[in-house]
Order: sequence, then structure tokens, then C-alpha cells
Amino acid sequence: MDDASRTELPLLPVACTLGVTDGAAQLQRWRQLGERSLTHRVRQDQELLLVYRSDDATRAELEYLVEVERTCCAFLDWQIEEDDGLRLHIRGSAAELDTLDLR
Repeated sequence: MDDASRTELPLLPVACTLGVTDGAAQLQRWRQLGERSLTHRVRQDQELLLVYRSDDATRAELEYLVEVERTCCAFLDWQIEEDDGLRLHIRGSAAELDTLDLR
């Protein structure tokens, strides 16, 4: 595979345990959830906060996605709270958070 074709594939962090196909599907689900329900995003040095509209469909999808992430990206701390929306707190080092492509 040449360098040009490599850049077309979704880039996953080296520590991610998902294969390319599963990782691409996971990223696509995150993007769809973000387009549909993300209302706020705040990145700090050691935390990424994503706030989603609170409804049953969003809650179910977010819980599913986070469960997958807790396995494949166990180097990060994933916590969901419900307070004025669904609040996803992702904590780790700045370098670890840089590996995420969640919107």
C-alpha cells in the first residue's frame, strides 16, 4: 500500500484494540451521534467534555459507544453523567486525549 492510499483510511490510535473495519464503524457512529445530538464540546488539558441532548435514543447510543471505548481505549477514563444533558467526561493525559477523533 502506498502512502497516498494509507491516508484515506481512518487513523486509529496505536493503543486502540479495534481493527480497521471495526474502528472505522465506531468512528462513524460517533460522528453520526455528534451530528444528531452534540450540543457542547470543551477540551481542557486532561479532560474532554462532550454534552449531548438527553433523550432515550441518544442515551442508548452513547452508552453503547462508551462501553466499546472502555474496552478498546482503556487508557482513558470514560464517565457519563446526566445533568442538563448527557455529559460525557473523558479523562487522560493531553497526549492520550489527542488520539481521539470524537465530535
